[in-house]
Amino acid sequence: MKAWKELSAKIRADVGKCEVCGATERLNVHHCLSRKTHPALVFERDNLICLCARHHFLLHHGHEWEFAAWLQANKLEQWAWIFDQARKNGF
Repeated sequence: MKAWKELSAKIRADVGKCEVCGATERLNVHHCLSRKTHPALVFERDNLICLCARHHFLLHHGHEWEFAAWLQANKLEQWAWIFDQARKNGF
């Protein structure tokens, strides 16, 4: 999808680092609320976070709760928005 590739590239360029550890290589943009469960939020900036490949992998392999705790502790406004969106959609 062209629009997603363009948005992802823009976020990676604007942020320029993993928002968790500060790494600058192999960056990915992660949907905090899944594209599958929340398709209306695919392009919503508050639903996206820039992560290095390592943290993106960990997030998708059993570390969701640790990430949620990190997000709440470090990006409270974004965490509150995500939590509100999830609550509105029955999560």
